[in-house]
Amino acid sequence: MLDMLLLAAEIALPTDYTLDKRGFWLGCVGIRQDGTKICSQNGAVCSSSIVENYQLIPESHAEGRALRKMDRGGVLYVARVKKQDRSLAMSMCCGMCATQIKSAGIKKVYYTISNNQYGIWWVKKDYHIIHDC
Repeated sequence: MLDMLLLAAEIALPTDYTLDKRGFWLGCVGIRQDGTKICSQNGAVCSSSIVENYQLIPESHAEGRALRKMDRGGVLYVARVKKQDRSLAMSMCCGMCATQIKSAGIKKVYYTISNNQYGIWWVKKDYHIIHDC
């Protein structure tokens, strides 16, 4: 499980740090019922007009991108990496992604909290548990 969160963190990193103006990056790994692994990252933001509306574009969120190829009962692993020091940070899904995850029938979501903690969200029960690494 931790290896999937670390993979999500690795996927989050952009290829060119100098052009990316965001303060953090998000990566997502999804495991479908058939075992297929889906990987995605947040979309890059190129213009200031997009930045203002970025949170309103589900296709630009790592979770939203992964959900397009997931099936019901799958599991997501989401990691946020801070640009400043490359540490892990809180990556619990935003309200828009949470709604999409529930609608998609995802079973549970693992998410980073810090370098030393992660959370598990059992979607059907809407129940969260925090664990130390």
